[in-house]
Amino acid sequence: MKMLFTHEEYQNEVKRWQNRLVVNCPICKGVGSVDKPGTTKATMCKCQENSIKNARLVASGVPRKYLDESWNWDELNNNEESKQKVKKYVENFQQNYFAGKGLYIYGRQGRGKSLMESLVAREVSALMNPDRGSNYKITFIIFEDLVKMSHEARSDISVSKKLNMIIEGSDLLIIDNVGSETGTQAYNTKFLELVLRKRDNSCVPTIISSNYTPEQIQQNYSDTIHDFILQNSELVFVQGENFRQKNQVIDEDIY
Repeated sequence: MKMLFTHEEYQNEVKRWQNRLVVNCPICKGVGSVDKPGTTKATMCKCQENSIKNARLVASGVPRKYLDESWNWDELNNNEESKQKVKKYVENFQQNYFAGKGLYIYGRQGRGKSLMESLVAREVSALMNPDRGSNYKITFIIFEDLVKMSHEARSDISVSKKLNMIIEGSDLLIIDNVGSETGTQAYNTKFLELVLRKRDNSCVPTIISSNYTPEQIQQNYSDTIHDFILQNSELVFVQGENFRQKNQVIDEDIY
């Protein structure tokens, strides 16, 4: 699903990944396809498949940095309990999808919440939606960007259509970093209530990450948002050492 990109932007993203994965591929020698043994036909090389897969994920909003295979579940070993909760959610995603069940991932900044969301997106995007017989449609978006889009949608019909597709057309909507957005709190609260109400009415899952505990969500937003989260989400508390500072120390040790 290329929810956030134009066709041209998507094609450029495919080319970006081809430059990284296909050009130096030792199997297909940069062609992107390999001959089928015993036939005159060719099949797509794994490097080309990964280029298209990664481009689709980026076009759906997943951070490009987290598509590198070095970012995986093992990176979350300091959060074993929360990691197992999220992995189990993915393993049972069809059941969670039918139930409209999401996740509320919360904890202090730098603890790996966005990585968790990205790993969910990577794995769920490879699964088939039985309702359509095609892959699940995923959108990953920072709440700040979603709020900005809601303002732009008032005067731009194309943005309005895109916003409606994100809110109502995503099989799984991942809203990152709620609580760090700018703008008036009253507007942001009303808008988030609208998003969660529409998702609830459609019985489709939403994953939210935030530095706020559920109680702080209630204090800083509203009872309604708090209630939607408790009703439709499994709570995942992420703790441990600061993920970013740990990686920074590793980088400094290397250099």
